[in-house]
Amino acid sequence: MYVEYQSFFIVFKKYKEEKHKVVFVDKYIAQGFAHIKKVGDNYSLTGELLQSEQGKIEVFADNFYKKSIINGKNFSITLGSSINLKNIAIVCRANEIVATNADEMVVEKYLKKYQNITQKNKNDNVYSKIFGDVPITYFFDYIKPKLAKLFLLGTKIDFNNLWGEGEWTQIEFSGTKKIIGVIFDGNFPSVIAIGTEIADKSKISGHTCQFANSLFEMIFLSANNGNFLEFCDGIWR
Repeated sequence: MYVEYQSFFIVFKKYKEEKHKVVFVDKYIAQGFAHIKKVGDNYSLTGELLQSEQGKIEVFADNFYKKSIINGKNFSITLGSSINLKNIAIVCRANEIVATNADEMVVEKYLKKYQNITQKNKNDNVYSKIFGDVPITYFFDYIKPKLAKLFLLGTKIDFNNLWGEGEWTQIEFSGTKKIIGVIFDGNFPSVIAIGTEIADKSKISGHTCQFANSLFEMIFLSANNGNFLEFCDGIWR
C-alpha cells in the first residue's frame, strides 16, 4: 500500500473518454512523472510533464480534491497530512494525461465526481446572488439519507445550549448509547456531531458531555468535507 512509503513515483499516461468511460491508451509510453514525498506529517507532490502545459493540474483521492495552475512542464502541490494515497490520480485534462496507482474505473469515478461538484458550484453561485453566501455541504449531502434513518429510529433530545442551534437524537447500538446531532450555521448544516457513551471514565479523551446521567465522548465532523473539527473558545476549527 502506497501510504507505507515515504517517497514514490507514478508515471503520467494518456487517457481518453469514450462514451463516458475512461480508457488508458499508449500504456507503455510515459508522458511525464509525479513524485509524492512525505516530510514530517505532510505529503508534497512535484512533477514534470513531457509537454509544456498552461492550465490545471488536478489531484483526486478518497474524499480529497485539489487543483493547481501549471505554466510549463514542472509543478509542485502541497497535499497535507490527511490525504489517503491508496487511490490517487493526478490529472492534466488539457493534455489528457493521468498519473495514478488506481484503475480506469476509479479515475472515471473521480472525473464524474468533479463534474458534479462543478455543477453544484455553478448552482451555488446562482443561489448566492439571491440569498447571499451559501455554505458548501458536500459531506452532509452524502450522508443525509443515513442520518435521516438514525433520526427516525432515535429519540429527539435537546442540546442546543451546548454548541448552538441544532437537531439531536439519541439511539442505542449493541447496548451502547449514542447521540447524533446536526449543528447549523444559520439555516445550513455546519457540523455533524457523534457522541458515544463512556463506560470506563479513565479512557476519556477529547470533548465530553453529560446527558441523562450518562457521559459521552464527542467527535465533530465538517458538513463540508467530513474532516474532524475542534470546538475552541466558541469557534469551530
